[in-house]
Amino acid sequence: MLAAGISLPSGLLKASGSSTLNFYNWDTYIGETTLSDFKILAE
Repeated sequence: MLAAGISLPSGLLKASGSSTLNFYNWDTYIGETTLSDFKILAE
């Protein structure tokens, strides 16, 4: 489920001109550092 949300074509992400990541998830579904690790890798 998560992979489907992240694997959007990069053209769609750039078209919006926004640098906001909207992350919807259950609080117990991912590890405690998953989102912060993703932010570090995305920079």
